[in-house]
Amino acid sequence: MLFRVVERPHPKADSADPGHVAAPTTGIISSIAVHANHSVERGAKLLTLEAMKMQSNIYAPIAGRVTKLVVTSGQHVEAKDLLLSSVP
Repeated sequence: MLFRVVERPHPKADSADPGHVAAPTTGIISSIAVHANHSVERGAKLLTLEAMKMQSNIYAPIAGRVTKLVVTSGQHVEAKDLLLSSVP
């Protein structure tokens, strides 16, 4: 029996949606500080992205509730990939 690996493209963030949080650059998700249904205030730390041995914290653009966490710790992401979405 043969298995075929199908890679699906990672969804991109919609820049018109204030609840979409995008990766600012290509890198690896090194830590995640929130989970689905987690309430956050504007400016709260959401996750940390590591690129070229430099860590960048990513903060909540709006106060609200995390509705979907799209990434996992250790995952490689490209610039503008959707990391998570939230609603006010």
